Amino acid sequence: MDWVTEQIAIGSQQEAQDARTLTDAGVRAVLNVGIVPVWYGPPVEEHAHIALLDGRGNNPRDLAEAVATLDRFVLERGRVLVHCLGGWSRSPCVVACYLWQRQHMELEAALDLIRSRRPVIQIKPELLEFVRQMRW
Repeated sequence: MDWVTEQIAIGSQQEAQDARTLTDAGVRAVLNVGIVPVWYGPPVEEHAHIALLDGRGNNPRDLAEAVATLDRFVLERGRVLVHCLGGWSRSPCVVACYLWQRQHMELEAALDLIRSRRPVIQIKPELLEFVRQMRW
């Protein structure tokens, strides 16, 4: 799990299910953008599952909902973990969109920030193309 901002971390499904990791990090909300629903116990107070595909075929409303949910979690819950399966493509993509659309960063600057904090990211080109073509 890597912190991109003071309030937003990106991680894997495995990290999201580790109560000790979440407790130690002060995570209070989890946004799962992977395909598989996951159960979270304490300390998670709120969670959401918005399934995104790792490539083509996503519905723009799903990505917009993921960004809006992340925004609400940050405002209402504080520290948030965003994850997919490995934390390499979909979850960094959603965090980049949040920084772009809600924090008014340029998309490339948001991606650079995320890469500097989580060097393992490998956002699928088809997913980035989808993001760039989306009408917010």
